[in-house]
Amino acid sequence: MFSCLTASQEFQYDFVPPPDVIPFWYIACNYEPALGSIVFCMDSNADSICPFSNSLEVLALGCQTQGDRTLTQTYLMESGKNATKYMKNPASDPDFNFTQLTTPIMFNMSEVVNKKDAYYNFFDNLDDSTKFGDFTIIYWGVLLILIGLFNHISAHNYLKSISLNSRLNQWKALVVLPTLSSYHLNPARFRGIAFFEALLPLRQETFVLIAYILLCVYYTTSNYKVIANSPLFGSPYRQYLRFISDRTGIFAFTQLPLLILFGGRNNILMTISGLPFNTFIIFHKWISRVMMLCAVVHAHQFVIYLEATGTFRRSLGELYFQFGELALLCCLLIMSCTFFLAFIFLVGCYFHVSKIGYSEWILATLGLWILDRVWRFVNIYRYGVQTAQLTVFHPHSTDSNREDPTVKVSIPKPATWKSYPGCFVYLYFLDPHLKFWESHPFTIYDSTDQFGDPTPMINIYIKPKCGTTKAIYDQIMSRDITGVKVLVEGPYGHRAHTENYDQLLLFVGGNGIPGPFSHAARSVSALPYKDVESFKKVELVWSIKTLSALNWFYDELIQLKDTNVSVTVYVTRGDLSLADDDNSSTSSNNNIEPEILTETSHLLKDDTNNKSKKREVSSIITIAEKFHNLSKFVTFIRGRPNFEKKLDQVINECSQASKITTIGLVACGPSLMCDNIRNLVAHRLSRNDTGKFRIDLLEELQVW
Repeated sequence: MFSCLTASQEFQYDFVPPPDVIPFWYIACNYEPALGSIVFCMDSNADSICPFSNSLEVLALGCQTQGDRTLTQTYLMESGKNATKYMKNPASDPDFNFTQLTTPIMFNMSEVVNKKDAYYNFFDNLDDSTKFGDFTIIYWGVLLILIGLFNHISAHNYLKSISLNSRLNQWKALVVLPTLSSYHLNPARFRGIAFFEALLPLRQETFVLIAYILLCVYYTTSNYKVIANSPLFGSPYRQYLRFISDRTGIFAFTQLPLLILFGGRNNILMTISGLPFNTFIIFHKWISRVMMLCAVVHAHQFVIYLEATGTFRRSLGELYFQFGELALLCCLLIMSCTFFLAFIFLVGCYFHVSKIGYSEWILATLGLWILDRVWRFVNIYRYGVQTAQLTVFHPHSTDSNREDPTVKVSIPKPATWKSYPGCFVYLYFLDPHLKFWESHPFTIYDSTDQFGDPTPMINIYIKPKCGTTKAIYDQIMSRDITGVKVLVEGPYGHRAHTENYDQLLLFVGGNGIPGPFSHAARSVSALPYKDVESFKKVELVWSIKTLSALNWFYDELIQLKDTNVSVTVYVTRGDLSLADDDNSSTSSNNNIEPEILTETSHLLKDDTNNKSKKREVSSIITIAEKFHNLSKFVTFIRGRPNFEKKLDQVINECSQASKITTIGLVACGPSLMCDNIRNLVAHRLSRNDTGKFRIDLLEELQVW
């Protein structure tokens, strides 16, 4: 159809189109001699690849959208038949007047065939671009469904004989669990300098991404068809410039829906696949890099093509070119201000292709983006505006150089709002000094769901480090804030069914306690009340710097009393006793081996002659009382936990219990700790001596 349409443009018809229309289409659709000539040409060159009926359909659509005329296929066929009655053949008449044509004419068929081959190559490339983009979406869809089937079967203990297979443990040890190098959550370093402040993919995620990137490279570099001298684009060099530009541009559009699905907060794919939030963020970032690279290649190749054809300066004034520049600029800058730049980027993409097609990809992406935003607003509305209570817990003066303060945020919870262990929320502080327009993610602990706390409340524990958390702490201290209006958006995050494991082992470091503690509490609440005789075992290992951490998490820990949860707290740096003024009674912690503490009287030293000392003792007494109450069911150990030894101990104990076949290990804390535990579990599984058990690692640390 297009070869006949362009052939008609070589002649001058006795017809002047009105201003502000596209002459290319308007003359072809509205001047009967031209229309009849085109239809006759289409009928004469129809083949199995491009049937006559398909050409008529495309011509009718083009006339409707570009030629300002609605035509039916029946009318077009009649126009072609009528043209044969008045058809002129310029090749048979040397004196034929090619100006001011008033009759249908027969085009040069050899030129039409050459143009037809050129258009075949052009449109085949456009079709391949969309098809290959579809294949990448199918790749992700099939992959996530297969992973979801495996994860859900494992989580609910279906097909236990398969899940306990030693080959499966080997697969997990070699592919699923290990980090890519030695790091995943902890930034990679060179000579002590962190040079890659980002999530490094796990080995399994690396294989998935390598396959995806190889597909993208193949789809954007293969199956180009060029001819010696194209009547449309000229030399093979120009054809490659145009085809590569079109392929990469369309392919970039096909990746946009994946960006929104993988990066959105309301990610249904987490439920389908059972993969955590961190994994989707890794995939989201790599898909965005592929998309951005394709967009840059598209722009670069197209600019070179325009320069080669001498149309670059003219194209600068075209609307599609200007919106393409805007979209590309926003794509490169989008990380600095995601919301507004993302919206401008999508709008720019839409107007970039609004008149040439492929806007359906933009509309689908925009629809997903708007749907995610609307559902986020619904989540905020469900929770409502609440007044959060802010409490700052400062470490004891002797611990202040080793322990950061902690801000506890307690927020009343609506009765209809439900959470789950390990979930997180986005918090908006409705205070102009705290940037109310920004949201900040925090893992929560909801005591209501676990222990039936009569006061519905969710708690957040903020450790001021830098950036947002430091700004929040500084504002609280400088303005003496005890309460602030907040909006809560959530809950979000991966649902890990830890209550289904026979043995649950939780390794926690510092302020990473809320998520794992929620898993421990939920596992207890899933049992009959105070069913301490149950074979289900839950063990919580918490590593803290000093006993000051008991100040802000005492109320939660005490709830584990009279449950079957075994709690061990390691104090790595803090003094566990208040030294006497007498040097003879002072001991160095550096010379003390790790030991189990069973008494608290040595924490209650007093000096009535020193008021400042008494204030310190008062603080110590508070911690000491909490320590005394907790020590009735919590084991306190001075030193650092040996995670490898602890895991071996749990496996040995489980081997003595015939009913235990599944072990769930939850890790949350400093990134280096989580990376070490991950590699430790992978190494333990690689020994292939745990065939009786299935060991699953659940990483609760969120890296934003």
